[in-house]
Amino acid sequence: MLSSSFTLSSFQPHDAEAVATFLNELHQQHWSLSSSAYQRKPEHIPSLTTEALLKEQHEHPHRVGHYILRYEGRIIASMKIDDKFGDGQVAVCADLETHPAFQRRGIPWFRLLPCVREVIEMDFQRVELVTWVFNRKGIPLYKRCGFRAVPGTSLLMENYLPILIRHPALRPYFHRHDYIKTLVNKRSYSYDHLKYNDLYVFRYQWQAGDETWEVLVDFQRRQIASIDCREWSFGAWVVNEEPLQVRVRVENRTAPEISCCQSEGLGEVVRALRGQERQVKWDVEAKDGVDLSVHIGSLQFPFTVRQHSTESIEVHHA
Repeated sequence: MLSSSFTLSSFQPHDAEAVATFLNELHQQHWSLSSSAYQRKPEHIPSLTTEALLKEQHEHPHRVGHYILRYEGRIIASMKIDDKFGDGQVAVCADLETHPAFQRRGIPWFRLLPCVREVIEMDFQRVELVTWVFNRKGIPLYKRCGFRAVPGTSLLMENYLPILIRHPALRPYFHRHDYIKTLVNKRSYSYDHLKYNDLYVFRYQWQAGDETWEVLVDFQRRQIASIDCREWSFGAWVVNEEPLQVRVRVENRTAPEISCCQSEGLGEVVRALRGQERQVKWDVEAKDGVDLSVHIGSLQFPFTVRQHSTESIEVHHA
């Protein structure tokens, strides 16, 4: 299939009739790989009208985009991306629909990837999507783009690339290398959490030549727990909530010096010279968390540890 045969565009009112026809055919005549496919009984699904589709668009004022993928002029896939709460914090990829002739091949997903990249590079904190546990072709594709399967759900996936590509310590790497093409993933269909010291995390790893980076995300508190590269490793995370205690770990492999202190200048300064590793546990007086300042040679960046996330994990089916 020639790449020129595919066209990606944003939904416009004049597309409503063609999109409605595409979705009606998909829902009533084919088994779909969407998150709600197992619930579908075609005889119980009312036909979608052009008016209903336009009304749905109007009723979502926080929609980031509705994208349509065509092959040789025919619609073969569509996807919506919404601002979940309307506050610019969480984007949701929803209603990803693909014609059966193009399912299980990854073509539509990677053709829609520029839309996902655009959202990742906005100011959101993360991107979500919901698939279903039997989508054994789709799940590995989503993971290759930074989505991680949240344990205990069926199946919420979260993508923390938005906060990672903006981090001051990681930005130089992403200026030189693509954050999706150099992302290292094992093919997996299962949940993605692993245990790191006292908490469960999602792992992100990148490699370009001899340069490697690893970031661990405390997904329950929606924050970075650790950053690791060939020259150094730094991490800070909650080990106790009542009273609040934070563990700080520094490993200096080749940098002249690494230091870390609370942003307010209070308490102990953790220092590690080349070849040293330091770990300390701090009692934090503030109830909600602590802001740290990390210095590694000429590099300086903030590092925030919060006691808990301001939101709970919820599953919203696409």
